Amino acid sequence: MDLDLVLCMTVYPGKGGQKFIEGVLPKIQDLRQKHPDVMIQVDGGVDAVTAPKCVRAGANNLVAGSSIFQAKNRAEMIEKLRHSL
Repeated sequence: MDLDLVLCMTVYPGKGGQKFIEGVLPKIQDLRQKHPDVMIQVDGGVDAVTAPKCVRAGANNLVAGSSIFQAKNRAEMIEKLRHSL
């Protein structure tokens, strides 16, 4: 199969700062089981609480937009995300 990356949206596309859709996590798990070597990227609602859930489900590439860019201290938020994993 010619598949390098699968993007899983965990919000409704179009607007930043939305609530993470937990129902996507089982889909990520299923993708990981079926395609163990593919990169699975998660975009939407990724923060220090949801990032570990995504990684446990099988994601290996996270997009954290609003959680970083709306933070008072971006560097601190990035470290918080890293330490949450």
